[in-house]
Amino acid sequence: MLSAGVAVRRLDFLLLAGANFAVALGYGAILPILPMILSGFGDVGTPESVAWHTGGMLGAYMLALFVAAPFWGAVSDRIGGRQLFLLGLTGYAVAVAAFVRGSLRACRWRHCWVFSRVRG
Repeated sequence: MLSAGVAVRRLDFLLLAGANFAVALGYGAILPILPMILSGFGDVGTPESVAWHTGGMLGAYMLALFVAAPFWGAVSDRIGGRQLFLLGLTGYAVAVAAFVRGSLRACRWRHCWVFSRVRG
């Protein structure tokens, strides 16, 4: 735990801030397109159902953060914050890569809504 008097190296701070920005950017990038992704599934086609499922997924994410925080805090105290942070960033990068790969495979490039909007 850091006290108010502990100095943090500038490089460490910039790396931590950059990693935090990358995670926030990924979360912010998926949030606007999540309803569109969910609407492609079977019984989730109505707007009310899409809204309910989107809210349920976001609520489950927040609940998981709340429940898992004490566990990961204890693990961080035991093995060190840096190793756990790198493990978490690696897992996040793998998850984002899997999501992008799956999205591009489902998209087939010429039918993708995003790319059709970019092309005009």
